[in-house]
Amino acid sequence: ASPVSTPQQKAHSAQLKHEFNARTSKQRYQSMLQQRRNLPIFAYREQILDMVSNSAVTVLHAETGAGKTTQCPQFLLEEALRSDSGSQTSIICTQPRRVAATSVAERV
Repeated sequence: ASPVSTPQQKAHSAQLKHEFNARTSKQRYQSMLQQRRNLPIFAYREQILDMVSNSAVTVLHAETGAGKTTQCPQFLLEEALRSDSGSQTSIICTQPRRVAATSVAERV
């Protein structure tokens, strides 16, 4: 179930969606999307979104370099923007070690 939105949140979500749609039409975005499609985890995008949507907790396990840390938050953000809930979405990523967290922060 979607959280209740205030008119301001709805307007902000609509603005975020508009900005996202404008960005997706740019060559730079399309080029990066093509690279993302080559990551192993991209084939599981819909399954991941379904699991997260229908589960209180989701655990993903995949090989290093599969795209878990960088792509899953991106999947969630894109879905939130497309569904007009961008202003109500918080995505939090954790890493077990500080070095890993710093590296991810720089990449994402």
